[in-house]
Amino acid sequence: MVVDIGSGHGDGVTALVTEGYTVTAIEPTARIRAIGQRNAPNATWIDTLGEATGLEDASVDAVTSTFGSMFCDPTTGPAEWARILRPGGELVMTA
Repeated sequence: MVVDIGSGHGDGVTALVTEGYTVTAIEPTARIRAIGQRNAPNATWIDTLGEATGLEDASVDAVTSTFGSMFCDPTTGPAEWARILRPGGELVMTA
């Protein structure tokens, strides 16, 4: 499973789903999340912050973000991503 932080309108999520990944999209802004859900309906969308995903420890293969991570707290965000990543998992961020 791939977790996308700050999924917005779902462009990155759509690309990941198209490539065959199972995606959990993290988007705390309701009106933006609604657009994302329409654009990427095959992903699981969660109303939460990137610093507090609520996901299990070591439960995801990759954490991605296109711009969304820059809105996360610079201490608690990376700690949360490290917590949910399985050993050997991938962290892919762009800004």
